[in-house]
Amino acid sequence: MADAANRRIAGFSLGMKQRLCIAAALLGDPPVLLFDEPLDGLAPEGVRWVRGLFDRSTPARSLRRPLADG
Repeated sequence: MADAANRRIAGFSLGMKQRLCIAAALLGDPPVLLFDEPLDGLAPEGVRWVRGLFDRSTPARSLRRPLADG
């Protein structure tokens, strides 16, 4: 991660940008998040990461998989 710390977001892949946006949204600890096509542009590893994030959510932070995920 240290080597990516100084890179511009424009240089990241679409999937990495998608994951960065999800991570940034979670920083504010919102009670509810609405995702619009969170798996769009993700490689299989990224899809597993997002699904795992949804599966590990707690009642205090309710994240659910989209109804149609791909």
